[in-house]
Amino acid sequence: MKRMIACLLLLLLALTSLDSSFAEAKNWVWVSSNDFATYSIDSDSVSKYRGTIYYWNKRQYIESPERTAYIEQLKQYRRMEGDDDTDFSDLWAVSKYMHAYLSMDGTVYFKILDIFYLDHGGNVISTRVYPEDDAVLMKAPKNSVGYEEYNVARHYAK
Repeated sequence: MKRMIACLLLLLLALTSLDSSFAEAKNWVWVSSNDFATYSIDSDSVSKYRGTIYYWNKRQYIESPERTAYIEQLKQYRRMEGDDDTDFSDLWAVSKYMHAYLSMDGTVYFKILDIFYLDHGGNVISTRVYPEDDAVLMKAPKNSVGYEEYNVARHYAK
């Protein structure tokens, strides 16, 4: 019970603090595009602490079969988590608050801490908050969008 209350308090704290920083994100810098989406980061949100870079990224979807397939995959994933109510049919963008670092061997590793799913009007459809200890460490291979995002964010790191 205490763990659940602590998680709810962390979620509330994260949503109130991050929602304001997300709402104020205005300086989106293009990173990459493909037939599926356009990728950008908010250069104003980039910060650096002990070699780790923190930033918001955004993926804006283009009407495509890949977007439709992604929405179906997202619905299936959410159903497995017990969330059948969220309607992702108008999904237009996903914005994530994350941190990334470059390892000694040149590999970029990152963790996604918060995710906002947005509709065409910019309204939040759904959110996910991952406490630092629960967030999964992932690898961004060279020539991937994640690797490119890291390099652009590194340029703006303060």
